[in-house]
Amino acid sequence: MDRKKTQILLVEDDDTDIESVQRAFREYSEEYNIIVSSNLFDAKAKITEISPDIVITDLFLPDGSGIELLPTEKNDLVHPFILLTGKGDEEKAVNAIKGVR
Repeated sequence: MDRKKTQILLVEDDDTDIESVQRAFREYSEEYNIIVSSNLFDAKAKITEISPDIVITDLFLPDGSGIELLPTEKNDLVHPFILLTGKGDEEKAVNAIKGVR
């Protein structure tokens, strides 16, 4: 029986960070499919289009904040969400956990 690959949407605009995440999943390529988006606008479209199993996003994107990709009560697109940043602080982390945009 063929098992469906887990669809991971990686939202990141830094090529080095993209490569790091792809490298981390490389040995699991039969289980995971990584779709890369480099900005918020494209990521929102891909979430609607592919309904990923998980979203991994940078906090700071060229056209907004990765927090905007959190599932909301206004939509039914529920997905686990991992927020990455090297430029955050405690307040941003708390706001992300609370879903503050």
